[in-house]
Amino acid sequence: MFYLDEIKEFASACEQEENDKRIMLEWISRFPDTVLYRKCELAHLTSSSQILNESRDKVLMVYHNIYQSWSWTGGHADGEADLLAVALREAQEKGYAERDPSADVDGHDACRKICILAAIAFGRHIYPDQVPTEGIRGVSLADVDYAESAGKKIKLLGRAVRLDDGRVCAYVAPHLVDQSDPLSGVEDVFNAISVRGDAIGDVMFYGRGAGKLPTASAVVADVMDVARNLGHRKALVWDEGGEDAAGGVEEFRSRWYVRAAASADELKNALGGKLPAGRGTGDGECACVTDESMTRGELDKKLAGLVPLSVFRVLD
Repeated sequence: MFYLDEIKEFASACEQEENDKRIMLEWISRFPDTVLYRKCELAHLTSSSQILNESRDKVLMVYHNIYQSWSWTGGHADGEADLLAVALREAQEKGYAERDPSADVDGHDACRKICILAAIAFGRHIYPDQVPTEGIRGVSLADVDYAESAGKKIKLLGRAVRLDDGRVCAYVAPHLVDQSDPLSGVEDVFNAISVRGDAIGDVMFYGRGAGKLPTASAVVADVMDVARNLGHRKALVWDEGGEDAAGGVEEFRSRWYVRAAASADELKNALGGKLPAGRGTGDGECACVTDESMTRGELDKKLAGLVPLSVFRVLD
């Protein structure tokens, strides 16, 4: 065990460090094969690297929701190949994701939220079964790499757009978002609502959307709102929905990102557009961002004979 000599040779600076060193060595002797892994059920040892400032007199710390204390940044994957599972586990440990994270990962939470926002914005009830929903399970590290090389990030968006015929086109799906767009900077536990008005242009509302304090604040705010309005109804209403209230996703045009099991020439000939460099290039796959806006049906026709691996809309 390469780390054992390092621990033995460590020069303790105080009695507490010497005691910690003794406990670590005892633990290693008891569980020599599993002490570094989560399968060591009683406890396991981990190592961390710290982020220091240039003068090396300050260390970056984060507040750990589970242990209610400040600690340096870190996390570990235990050699797991499924990085999504690792990310979900750490989100659950921090209190950001539920024990069953499918509502977040599969887009159901975003679907419910866009239904509420669409009803408020456009005045008719939109039901979740009217909103095509795609989560992030199909997003790969290759997609992230391609997006970054094209100056974009991948974000899960719920969108509601009023069409010319009065229907609301509402859907949830991953999008490529330009890094100059404020939505690309929404990270960690933060959520954002972007509104585009005819006169005002783009307006964004931004804040924390997870964690015990933001959640508690939202619940208390709702209770206070109910208490303030006892005896009368708030003037926030919308009409009943129906089959004619939503739809048109299949007709909604946008530019597209496509990663396919194809050569650069094959994808370029099929779609035109730009071919961002990425980790998959030269490994039997390639990616393309189209210049032309089109429906999904039109895109599928252009891709006939190719094998798409990932297909996402581009937010313009």
